[in-house]
Amino acid sequence: ITESVMLRGGISRAVRAPNINELFQPQSKGLWSGNDGCAGATPTLSAAACANQGVTAAQYGNIPSSPAGQYNRITGGNPGLDPEESDSVTAGFVVTPGGFAEGLSFSVDYWNIDVQKAIATGIGEENTINLCGSTGDPTFCSLINRGPNGNLWIGQAGITATQVNIGFFEVSGVDINANYAWDLDNGHGLDFALRGTALTQWDEQPVPGGIVNDCAGFVLGTCERPRPEWKHTFATTWNTPWNAQFVLGWRRVGEVKEFEDLPDRLTVKAQDYFDLSANYIGEWFGTETTINAGVSNLLDEDPPIFGRLNNISVYGNGNTIPGTWDAMGRYYYVGLNVRIQ
Repeated sequence: ITESVMLRGGISRAVRAPNINELFQPQSKGLWSGNDGCAGATPTLSAAACANQGVTAAQYGNIPSSPAGQYNRITGGNPGLDPEESDSVTAGFVVTPGGFAEGLSFSVDYWNIDVQKAIATGIGEENTINLCGSTGDPTFCSLINRGPNGNLWIGQAGITATQVNIGFFEVSGVDINANYAWDLDNGHGLDFALRGTALTQWDEQPVPGGIVNDCAGFVLGTCERPRPEWKHTFATTWNTPWNAQFVLGWRRVGEVKEFEDLPDRLTVKAQDYFDLSANYIGEWFGTETTINAGVSNLLDEDPPIFGRLNNISVYGNGNTIPGTWDAMGRYYYVGLNVRIQ
């Protein structure tokens, strides 16, 4: 709309057929972490709710809880899946002011993605137990297979949690991108780059027509993997006249809480990671040579460790979630690249 301000936006419609893995992945038994509302001396679900799941009056209050907080489940593909349908909207602006702010550019974009008949790994094991208890609907109760003493963790007992079409999920947020190039004297310069996302909505309806869960800022339970409300990377790059470049990066993953309000409810505070790297481009061996080295997770921050994080679908491992938090601690790397013409 001016030389320094641009508006942009888009509307799109998409359809995605289930892939081969979602349709035909072999079904197998594994573990899920959480709570069985019908287990323990004082179950959190009523006797009537547990009766919907096949728990007898004699078993109620006498079903053993898993000492590890882990229960059996059957996962895998589902040949009866329907295609997903999605509508997306984006709207934003880009500003390059120039003049007194020469070298600065930034953009702000709002986005909303609405997926109907979304394909997901089950409807959540605890959710299956609670929905069966509250409704008695065979759609949910048929997925629960309790053992002779009512347990869900010994032998063939467990929850069926194969791929299914859930009701929908709707996600929205704001992306922020900013860059600033600052020229210094004698061929030096600093570049600053920010990439951040504010998650404003993550509504998920595990069952068509059922309860809608807002998972923004939560983890575990029906929300499964973490959905922090803020994430960003910020990098400062020092460009030198010596064919060398140094980069200090800051990664931040916002706070998340366990979705279920349990006595030992997990709260993971915001995690900050700093990375340092350098690269040099020179003429070695008679050709262009690049050397790079760095340290990731410079301050050796430990990941959050919690037993119930271990078996979140394909994301949990080692009692944490490596795809969200840095599970390796501080590590170093070095590389050499020689271009042969």
